[in-house]
Amino acid sequence: MNGRIALALVLAMVVPIATVQGQQADALQMFRDGQYNQAVQTTLREIQEMPRNMDAYTVLGWSLLELRRFEEALDHGTRALAISPFDPRIIHIVGTAQFNLGRDLEALRLFEQYAQILPNGSQIGPVYQMMGEIFIRMGEFH
Repeated sequence: MNGRIALALVLAMVVPIATVQGQQADALQMFRDGQYNQAVQTTLREIQEMPRNMDAYTVLGWSLLELRRFEEALDHGTRALAISPFDPRIIHIVGTAQFNLGRDLEALRLFEQYAQILPNGSQIGPVYQMMGEIFIRMGEFH
């Protein structure tokens, strides 16, 4: 009897985790498949269920950037930064949204922060490219 109770407790903990991981994988797969609108809807549901889910915020941000919905990416990214202010994925998303909205100083600050936190990160090339573009826009190239 005690073995059954222990098994039931383990299953009660494992099944919800597996379900959440499956949902995250689905949203990420949707993003990878170019189904950005579906990924947005899926991640918004995930965030409603788990408001501190940084993976969901990340896929949401990536999807919104691909859809060129920069204000929304900025809005959701700002909420995510309030939860996890040093998550380089979110810093990159918010910086990219700011860059595309022409808010150069805000974008530059975030890109510098990204470069400090993750100097060899997967997005360091695009970050430096956007930083260079900002300097050109500002006329501060030498």
